[in-house]
Amino acid sequence: MSLTSSDTTPDAARALVVALRRMSPAERCGRMFDMNRVARSRFRQALTLRHPDWDEARLTRECRRHWLGDELFRQVYGEAKP
Repeated sequence: MSLTSSDTTPDAARALVVALRRMSPAERCGRMFDMNRVARSRFRQALTLRHPDWDEARLTRECRRHWLGDELFRQVYGEAKP
């Protein structure tokens, strides 16, 4: 697994590894949860912009469908209508 993307310089990748190694496991986990929270928030904002007619319940349902995938979503929530 790589920590970098194709636009990351080798120096930046090394600096990231050094910074991550200095963090405790709890700090790394906290950063991961923070990044996840930001990603989910931005995804919801993007859906809101794309679908201004959707109410809060629909936005929540579609976010969950995206995060869980269609199969797991159906197993958990059934065949919820849009």
